[in-house]
Amino acid sequence: MIEVSKRARREIEKLKAQSPKAGFRLMIRGYGWAGPRLGLAQDEPKETDTTHLIDGILWIVSHEEEPHILGAGNIRVDYTESWFGSGFYVSKLGKASCNIPAST
Repeated sequence: MIEVSKRARREIEKLKAQSPKAGFRLMIRGYGWAGPRLGLAQDEPKETDTTHLIDGILWIVSHEEEPHILGAGNIRVDYTESWFGSGFYVSKLGKASCNIPAST
């Protein structure tokens, strides 16, 4: 299950308007003490990907990473703005997180 905050959904809708054919790739950006750090990027599916259309958003995950990303519980996508910058944050619900802002 992928949960998207209201703020993240607004930002995703803006990006979808600019590139209607693209989806949003969930990926592993590295590993930390709490497990994999997840990232998000706007992208188009490749032959080696699995796609999931959930609530009007096309999510893309590589076959190799899918068990590590989607197989271990619910994912939350949020969007944050601060004086440090802005970006998407992807985390696993119920797990400690050491995520870095996801690029789009």
